[in-house]
Amino acid sequence: ELLQKLKNIDPYFFEKVVMEWFGSVDNESIIRALLQHLLKGHVEFVHYYLSNMITQSFSIRDMKLPERESFYHGFLLGIVICLEGRYAIKSNQESGDGYYDIALFPTDPAKDPGVLIEVKFKQSAQKALDQIEKENYRQALAFHGCQKILAYGFAFDGKDAEVKLL
Repeated sequence: ELLQKLKNIDPYFFEKVVMEWFGSVDNESIIRALLQHLLKGHVEFVHYYLSNMITQSFSIRDMKLPERESFYHGFLLGIVICLEGRYAIKSNQESGDGYYDIALFPTDPAKDPGVLIEVKFKQSAQKALDQIEKENYRQALAFHGCQKILAYGFAFDGKDAEVKLL
């Protein structure tokens, strides 16, 4: 019923954004594809799907000047929340010698990788990775029993995104 209301209000938005991002039971969605590649460490595909979402939906006006990094942090948090159940999603928690942006703690750490995400605005993804290393953010995931930890640096500047894996 809600999907039908959205379709009636703005058919273009419904077809181009809602159905393409979230898909249906029968088809692949951008978010599902992005998450699948995120968990496999396929940086180039994560970048491709993320850039696609940003280009389709963001306006530079969406980002207020002092909180731009928080805008992107919230955007990524909204995407990974789709993994709830398979992962416990934590934001801005202490680990090692600092506070990571986002961490995904797998319910089965022997099967699924732990994931760290550090977000930067108008800086490089490498700087995000350097921070993960320097502050030892992987510590909490290691204590959780993760056999594999994927550490991502995301850097944003307006509609431009850079993604790197440690």
